[in-house]
Amino acid sequence: MKKLKRKAKFEEQKAKRRLKDKEKNREKIRNMKATTGISNNERRKWLSASKERSVDINIIFDISFVECMNTAERAKLVKQIARCYSVNRASNTPLKMHLSGIEGEMELAMNAGQPGYSNWQIHTISPLHFFDCFKAQIEAGDVTYLAAESECSLSQLEFSKYYVIGGLVDHNSRKGLCYRLAQERGLPTGRLPIDEHIKMDSRRVLAVSHVFEILLAFQETGSWQEALISVIPQRKGAQLGDAQHWDQNDDSETENNSIPEDICSGSLNSPSDGGTVIETNSDYKETK
Repeated sequence: MKKLKRKAKFEEQKAKRRLKDKEKNREKIRNMKATTGISNNERRKWLSASKERSVDINIIFDISFVECMNTAERAKLVKQIARCYSVNRASNTPLKMHLSGIEGEMELAMNAGQPGYSNWQIHTISPLHFFDCFKAQIEAGDVTYLAAESECSLSQLEFSKYYVIGGLVDHNSRKGLCYRLAQERGLPTGRLPIDEHIKMDSRRVLAVSHVFEILLAFQETGSWQEALISVIPQRKGAQLGDAQHWDQNDDSETENNSIPEDICSGSLNSPSDGGTVIETNSDYKETK
């Protein structure tokens, strides 16, 4: 009986929330028209043209870690990818997005979390592993794996180049996995220049969406400091300044983070090999 009452109350509140959200959206549309002179229909047309106005900087989401994540982690990854798509299409200079490895359990997760993803205005949605999907670009030396362990710090985003963000959400149990996979593949690696531009009170653990937003913000502003500070959540205590003097080994999870050979059933040479951009965090929240 109590369960039925709770369910009825929840449904009642749900209906009220929907009405409240609709009114908020109407108010937002009215304010946008008043301040910018752009109607809602005009904005929709502008958003739908994000693919055509994108700059020639390519971001590949390597979604081949499905066997390394459980159902909840896959669902979180879907939310993060959707966040990337949302902020990208709203940008004046969107990047070219490519999704590779959308198959099996990950395809089911995408269909469950974002049923209309196949209609997204992006450049690639493929079931193929990125190593096969972008073989020509890899052979031409145009692809860079982004990995926190890389010794090469990004200074610029080059036009016509491809940067790989590994679609891996976990609790840091696979630290260094993507960097090792990139090395096994013989691919060049790079990292976000966090140490060179800001200090952080906590470990440099960023969600997949945070990494993409930093790349997008840098493309828009031309400033790594501005991009990092604007995107990294305040709870991480990011501050302007040179953090190179920090002890890079100051980590409570050191030897326990060693990677066993069979951490994913695909092994290094299987088509499910992938890459990550930085230590990703499954405790991602859309609000900063």
